[in-house]
Amino acid sequence: MDLNIHKITSQLFGELEERGFSYCIYNGYENLPEEVKNDLDIAIEPSALKHLDEILLNISRENNAYLLHKIWHDAGKVAYIISPRELTHPERLQLDFFSEFSIKDRLRRGPFNRYLLMKGEELLKKRIKKDYYYIPSTDMEFIMKLLRRIFKGDFDRDRFSRIRELFIRDREASQEILRKYFSENYREISRALENDDLQWFLENEKTLRKELKRFRRHYFTLGRVLLSIKRFLYRIKHPVGMTVAFLGPDGSGKSTLAKETMRLLSRSFHGQKLFYWRPGLLKQPGVAFRLREEINLGTNPDPHGHEPEHPLKSLFRFLYYLIDFTLGYWLKVWPLKVKKHLCVFDRYYYDVLVDPFRYNFSLPEWLLKLPLPVIPTPDLIIILDVSPYKSFQRKQELPLKELMKQRKQFQKVAGTLPNCFLIENNDNLSETLGIIISKIIRVKSRRTLSAIIKK
Repeated sequence: MDLNIHKITSQLFGELEERGFSYCIYNGYENLPEEVKNDLDIAIEPSALKHLDEILLNISRENNAYLLHKIWHDAGKVAYIISPRELTHPERLQLDFFSEFSIKDRLRRGPFNRYLLMKGEELLKKRIKKDYYYIPSTDMEFIMKLLRRIFKGDFDRDRFSRIRELFIRDREASQEILRKYFSENYREISRALENDDLQWFLENEKTLRKELKRFRRHYFTLGRVLLSIKRFLYRIKHPVGMTVAFLGPDGSGKSTLAKETMRLLSRSFHGQKLFYWRPGLLKQPGVAFRLREEINLGTNPDPHGHEPEHPLKSLFRFLYYLIDFTLGYWLKVWPLKVKKHLCVFDRYYYDVLVDPFRYNFSLPEWLLKLPLPVIPTPDLIIILDVSPYKSFQRKQELPLKELMKQRKQFQKVAGTLPNCFLIENNDNLSETLGIIISKIIRVKSRRTLSAIIKK
């Protein structure tokens, strides 16, 4: 089920106009109403920002879609991601709203050092109606795109060609606005654009940024500090990213489904990371103590092909990995969640409760269960339920009797874990994948809704 981009965007812009809020799409409108290739960058008056939650929630519901994320970037910058309820290919609609055009100062790092390049009234004063939405005048879009590339330092042929196209379309207005920002170099900039000289910009980015230093602003005020603290706490309490763990016996399809899940959700999050079993803060014990070379645990063809380990050695291994599951989560996984990543685990700690021998644990069951309260729980746990005969056909790494035993154990574990779903994966892989994606999107959208309501 694809998103109806035309309907969603027309409802959004119609609602903003009906409420008397001015807006202007600065980037991403080129393929409207059929599609949005990347994001829609929308300048909007500051008073409208507090109404966006309500507007976009209602529009998402009316279009049988989910409001998947709300990403609060800064005081006047917020992004929303709308997703279809069912995904057959990577898809989402991202709407980036901003009430001023400001960019972080890369030389003076910190939340209060920025370049204020355009105030809200400047962004909206020369807008033009196109079809059912507003876009900026040619010169305003030209200078916005040029300034972005200068500060991001990512000029390439496609971006430069678009900037040059806008410049040539309205030379007089573009040259006038260039003089406002680059009183020393506007002639050289004009000449490079006329001559299609991308190399000049690549060689003079630092010079151009230096000339813009008069737009530096230091926002260190009590109000700004309090707002930054509030935003920081919001991002920590309601991270945009998500953790999903896949469990199940060998041959249940964990690895395949984990990778396909990441593929389909590649546009729904701002990054992805696949983990095998644990966060991986610590190296394997034997490798850490230089006793052997590192091996890839995810490709072990004979997981039970070893002798039982001595209990004391096993206890050390257990404590060692416990540090990785706890400290490793907070140092490696949690920061990725805050940075809007989807973190997928192929197996997780709970696998130990079903198959401790795989991990060389010769320890009593009560000891293996003891750390459960302190081990971070994934946002979603998927346990794949597969016929042992089907699993054995797919992989012969474990005997059929062991697979039968593990299936019962996983079914038992499923009833004790929070946020856990037991999903059958016997025949139709695409159908199973659809169920998994639907559950991930639904859980994430509910968390977003809860964060919006409690803000």
